[in-house]
Amino acid sequence: MKTRHVFRCALLLILTAAPVHAQSIRIEAEGGAAALLSLAKQEYERAKPPAKQLRLAASSTASALGRFCRGEIDIAGTARTMTSGERAVCTQNRIESLELPLANDAIALVVDPSNTWAKEVSLDELRRAWLETPGKARSWRQLNPAWPDVALKLYGPGPKMGLGSTLRTALHGDAATVGPEMRRDITATDVLPIVIEAVARDRAALGLLDRASYAANAKRVRLVRVAAETIPPTKGSDGALGFALHLYVSTKGLEDADTKGYLQYLYANAEKMATDAGLVALGAATYREAYSRVSTKR
Repeated sequence: MKTRHVFRCALLLILTAAPVHAQSIRIEAEGGAAALLSLAKQEYERAKPPAKQLRLAASSTASALGRFCRGEIDIAGTARTMTSGERAVCTQNRIESLELPLANDAIALVVDPSNTWAKEVSLDELRRAWLETPGKARSWRQLNPAWPDVALKLYGPGPKMGLGSTLRTALHGDAATVGPEMRRDITATDVLPIVIEAVARDRAALGLLDRASYAANAKRVRLVRVAAETIPPTKGSDGALGFALHLYVSTKGLEDADTKGYLQYLYANAEKMATDAGLVALGAATYREAYSRVSTKR
């Protein structure tokens, strides 16, 4: 719990930090990636104080990759891989990058602790809750006849975040471009602490978070289980509603000793830090390979 408290305090400092300057290492990341990179930043600065300041901002995947491909940041932590359009922008701006594995995250459906009825949801209930369909549920009772006739209020990530597209992919299968979009009446934000605040004070709320954000706020919101019926895992994930986190690093940035040192520290300690951040760590061999790629820029 101490680690999670430190992360919450650090995130507040990150979001209110002064503008970046030339003598800084610039990092932007979404959700669980931000949690892990922030923890690595704190521990690296204690173990080996860098000459340059590490500046980490929590953001959406789309924002992080947009800034990365424009050369505005050195490292992007993402909840999905680059699109072909984003790769084209990187190429146009002559940004060469390494794509590295980071950890496995997962969607977490949460409610206010005063919600005593929603213990588990099915795949069909998830679809009727989150997708824009004629049969979409407007109340908890419309989701499940055993639940009260209370208006269903949805809070989740904005369209630029990888988290929302991950849920849509899970609900549609691999053909995520086909079928209904996410509902238009979701209260959406790119700042997940806003989702936590809203759910924690509204018994009618159903929120969508990543595993790391839930883990850091488990005393404020309650996790809703997804029924045992299988939702096909997304590529590279560890199970239903799971998804892989990625790291994009500028090869030019790796010429800087502090940038390389930070990333080497991250991958040398990633198994433990990923778990401490509320994520599912990858295998030791995967992290060793990532460490080697960072060290040799390949």
